[in-house]
Amino acid sequence: MHSRQHQEGPTQIGVDALMRYATALLEEQGVDKTIATDVAQVLVTAEMRGFASHGLVRLGRILTGLQCGTHSPTAEPHFEIDAGAVLRVDGRNGLGAHAGCIIMRRLIERAPQTGIAMASARRMTHFGFGGYFTELAAASGLIGITVCNTEPAAVPFGGRNKVLGTNPISFSCRSASHGIITVDMATTASARGRLLAAKMTGERLPPEIAVGPDGAPTTDPESALNGALLPLGGRFGYKGTGLGVMVDLLSGALAGASTGQRIKGTVTTTEYCSAGYLFIVIDPEAFVGHEAFESEVSALAAELRASGEDVLLPGAKEHASEEKARTHGVPLSPQLLSNLQQWGAKYGLRIG
Repeated sequence: MHSRQHQEGPTQIGVDALMRYATALLEEQGVDKTIATDVAQVLVTAEMRGFASHGLVRLGRILTGLQCGTHSPTAEPHFEIDAGAVLRVDGRNGLGAHAGCIIMRRLIERAPQTGIAMASARRMTHFGFGGYFTELAAASGLIGITVCNTEPAAVPFGGRNKVLGTNPISFSCRSASHGIITVDMATTASARGRLLAAKMTGERLPPEIAVGPDGAPTTDPESALNGALLPLGGRFGYKGTGLGVMVDLLSGALAGASTGQRIKGTVTTTEYCSAGYLFIVIDPEAFVGHEAFESEVSALAAELRASGEDVLLPGAKEHASEEKARTHGVPLSPQLLSNLQQWGAKYGLRIG
């Protein structure tokens, strides 16, 4: 077992070892192996890409949800509407990462037939990070888009009460010569999971991300968690608020799920999740053809790269982190490693 929780630095754990461990923990809660593998893959990939806020820090919350019955260990998504380009999904309170994979695979099959295929979904747990699902589409030469809403975490621009969630947007497509380009971002100044990760590691937050319960700016993650995130955009935060509203309606209202302050269960997993999701897959072949589209993506990417040596294409940093993790292992903070070991100790499981 790799354990250095008494040292300051992170511990490198192999990707395969983390996959086996996360999958085994889920199976101990009665999760089917196929479902457990999908969930573990999403969580471990988030860790590999440096998205600690959406990585294994969320595994304990999923296990808690399974233990208290708000998360079904065996539910498969039910396609209530499956008519050409339009799908509507009832997740049956199943694990969102698995449901997201099933939904995207269906859309990837459908989009070449219809040009574009869309699915709204509700009654599934939080699915992790959206870029995982949009890249499933991009890997097949398609365009992937996802949006979802979350429990209230942010004050709207000019407001005092939390109304909107982090409400992320994800987009992925393939280029002819620059690989997959992925935009994956919250519509708030930070993901809420970043606050959770900072609290766990004892780090301070960058300024202008959050306010405390008194409404004053704070760099303390505990105070921020008790307060609220700020919308994306700083003094132009009305833009972030506008994006958050758009995502809330496209994901929640369109799916027949909740919006605004009525959303539950994305953070507090002891409650059923009432968030909504929208998945879109577009086939460039139906519009200009794959070759023309990917060539134009590459041309834009080349112009971006040529504009300055510090310019990174969207997703490039995360993909580089993933490749490094495959070779050197995934760095886990002492606090996260200890938390994972405590869960495993209940079932005699060890990491590695």
